[in-house]
Amino acid sequence: MSIDNFFWVPAGIRNKSMGYKKYKSWADMVAAESPSARPYFVFLAQGGKSLVDEQYFFESADDALWFWDHGYQQRLFLDDQDSPLP
Repeated sequence: MSIDNFFWVPAGIRNKSMGYKKYKSWADMVAAESPSARPYFVFLAQGGKSLVDEQYFFESADDALWFWDHGYQQRLFLDDQDSPLP
């Protein structure tokens, strides 16, 4: 399994609609963001016919916990070939 996308999430994301920064590799993300401390992270895997693995790195522990509890729902997608809307 390989991670498809890496996301850097600045502090305060739970109070905004935008702000996720997408990268195709860990090295690209670290080079662009230069995190001074090891960030908090959440792994999200989803899919139907094709599996999408995404790793989210948060500056804030509170934002990471919010994402884990229910914020991830904003990032989900439906494969309209396999999953009708509920």
